[in-house]
Amino acid sequence: MKKGISIILTALMVVTLFAGCGNQKEDTGKFQIGVVQIVEHTSLNTIRETMVEELTALGIGDQVEIDYKNASGDQNNLNTICQKFASDKKDLIVAIATPSAQAAVNATEEIPVVFSAVTDPVSAGLLNDLENPNANATGTSDYVDAEKILDLALKITPDIKTIGFIYSSSEANSKVVIEKAKTYVTSKGLKYEEIAVTNLSEVQQAGISLAGKVDAMFAPIDNTIASAMDVLSEVCVEKKVPFYVSADSMVADGGFATEGIDYVDLGKETAAIIKQIYEGKKVADIPVVILKDTKTYINKTIAGKIGVTIPDDIAGSAEFFE
Repeated sequence: MKKGISIILTALMVVTLFAGCGNQKEDTGKFQIGVVQIVEHTSLNTIRETMVEELTALGIGDQVEIDYKNASGDQNNLNTICQKFASDKKDLIVAIATPSAQAAVNATEEIPVVFSAVTDPVSAGLLNDLENPNANATGTSDYVDAEKILDLALKITPDIKTIGFIYSSSEANSKVVIEKAKTYVTSKGLKYEEIAVTNLSEVQQAGISLAGKVDAMFAPIDNTIASAMDVLSEVCVEKKVPFYVSADSMVADGGFATEGIDYVDLGKETAAIIKQIYEGKKVADIPVVILKDTKTYINKTIAGKIGVTIPDDIAGSAEFFE
């Protein structure tokens, strides 16, 4: 009898052991999504919050379980988070912003990765073909041609002779955009100055230095710069320098103007891709989504502070932030 009890207990221990090794999906019965964000700022938060709301609107909000992690701008944290998601065998990883996407793709070749707000997925090394993703990643891009924003700058403030570029040297997509911007302004007969920062603590001094040399400033969709919009806004207002940025949320946070996409729409498109993968569609069959529609966004309060009057033909179709 004792021998029989011993066998039963041993069997129960084995079952318990294997149950403990199961992934979280097996424990909860829900589709497990790990969401990683390099840092919190308005643009990225808008994507994440909209994405979560849209999953509910699409009818799968109660069938997924989201594990959200913020790397607080630290690359080591980012790598650790993505490696943990991989070891936990999440069903899907959502990576918001280029550094997050790169860390997620480096952490796993098996788990599908849906990225969002990646300006140039090919240059970032995430895939080779936007229409036919060749790896385990697809998603949404926030790409807007810098020429559109610079053309807007020349329409609103046509007396620009020198423009200043500020961006983070650690963000691959920022460097790609800045190189294109430099080529474009040179073709227009304009001069440029540039400063690349390595971390958030350098932004204020870089902004002060740059604003004193130029007639206008431009920043790409850059997480370091987006996280310091309040500081840069104050600098540009003091110097009466229009600060053209690359996202609607950066305008809302104190930039002067942009020609950009709606980040709410980006969040919705990201959720739509998640649903396709939840329903069993393969990453290779889901092209990267690049939003085509752009709109002019202007910060009315900043315009008043720096003394810029918006031309009627632009004001008539623009969306204003106070």
